[in-house]
Amino acid sequence: MSPSMLNVGLDPALVDDAPSSRAAFPEIDAEAVRAGIAAGRTRLEELGLSVDVCLLE
Repeated sequence: MSPSMLNVGLDPALVDDAPSSRAAFPEIDAEAVRAGIAAGRTRLEELGLSVDVCLLE
């Protein structure tokens, strides 16, 4: 059995809608965050981890 990891965080769509997030990070949107999560998951799986992602609404 391979080691496993649970990645828990806010759904990027929630943060994308917040005016404070848009002001602090105008170049980052929900799709960019989702792409980063997917890339991180892929890299961890390449390292032999089993990864589950849980996004909270």
